[in-house]
Amino acid sequence: VGYINQPKTDGFQLAIDDLSPVTFDITREAAHWKSDDGKVEMLYLPTWTSGLDSSGYYFLITPKPAKNVTITSMGTGSMRWFAIDKEQSLSKRLRQLTRALKTGR
Repeated sequence: VGYINQPKTDGFQLAIDDLSPVTFDITREAAHWKSDDGKVEMLYLPTWTSGLDSSGYYFLITPKPAKNVTITSMGTGSMRWFAIDKEQSLSKRLRQLTRALKTGR
């Protein structure tokens, strides 16, 4: 996620199937968002930050497996961005992250 110094917009909207959407914005800190009905939650755990950007893991909590996920920008006139990379070795990275959080390394 990036360009936190750009003009603030209404952020982004995450929609999963027919469930209520979650609205979120870029951040460089750990964050937690919920849909209006509380059925969908999204957590962000940054693992790298700079003065403008951050990178980390997003976790989706849903009442059922998702078939369709869409993310829509809710604003214009800003260069804020959000991207998702497919991570194939997530379990290994999460173990490393857990170990680092526990030991400080």
